[in-house]
Amino acid sequence: APGEALAGLAIGGVQITGAKVVWDDRMADQRFEVSNFNLETGELSLEDPIPVSLSLDLASSKPLLNSHVAFKTEVSINLEEEVYRLLGTTLEAKASGAAIPGGSVEAKLATDIVADLRAQTASVNPFTLTVQGAELSGQVQAEKILAMPDVKAALVLALKDPETLLGPHRASLPEGLKPSALKGARLDTDVEVSLGNQTLDLKKFNLQPLRTSSPGRALAHCGPVSSMGRSDGA
Repeated sequence: APGEALAGLAIGGVQITGAKVVWDDRMADQRFEVSNFNLETGELSLEDPIPVSLSLDLASSKPLLNSHVAFKTEVSINLEEEVYRLLGTTLEAKASGAAIPGGSVEAKLATDIVADLRAQTASVNPFTLTVQGAELSGQVQAEKILAMPDVKAALVLALKDPETLLGPHRASLPEGLKPSALKGARLDTDVEVSLGNQTLDLKKFNLQPLRTSSPGRALAHCGPVSSMGRSDGA
């Protein structure tokens, strides 16, 4: 089998340090620059996990923006079983510029990703995404990924630092609402989406500190022409 023939294949790792690319469009008065581009991998092997790290700086003149991106993961490839893994994956991004509310934004993602092409399944489990004081965490499972996927997700959204998140938008908030009053607010939900059946099933919806919850379910079905909604209490 091709997987068995390639199982012992190993190639030396890749290392790129300090690369720079500039796109300068003087007709449009736009300039984009990728600098401090660094890419490093371990030995490229089909038997052992491959560590991968990448980082770069990105700057643009229109819109005026400066950003830094750093990515790390460990890649495992099993050609015989058709299973691919990105374990210990982290992505960090920072950006600053006049077009960003508050002047800057920072995001961090940590997760493990597994895809089984033979079983047509994939998972992002667990994952944590933090952006400006808001944290989204949970797990996502998918089936039939090579056709019309069915997706199940358990998600938790928590406001850990609402002042950082909402402070730049203070003028747009309802009168009298202080961002600090939302500290600890949390949304806990389970959702299922079927592209084949064209349905979205919201199985759980708990919102705090408003302390409102819906232990029942809401089911929406969208056909190619008409749409129908239904809500069943529990």
